[in-house]
Amino acid sequence: MISINKNQFLTSIENNLKSRLLDNDGENKINLKNILVLEKSTWPEDPDIIYREDDIKYLCKRM
Repeated sequence: MISINKNQFLTSIENNLKSRLLDNDGENKINLKNILVLEKSTWPEDPDIIYREDDIKYLCKRM
């Protein structure tokens, strides 16, 4: 079994996410509104099956 350096692994994940979510100058590529769609506490009490579908599609394309 290959041993994985935990710190190197986490740093790699962090760098990968930064490159996908941030421009070189640090400006957010993804609007906070789109990310909040994943936070259940921001949902209506009884969300429709297609609630914020466009925002979710946008996030999927950006990731």
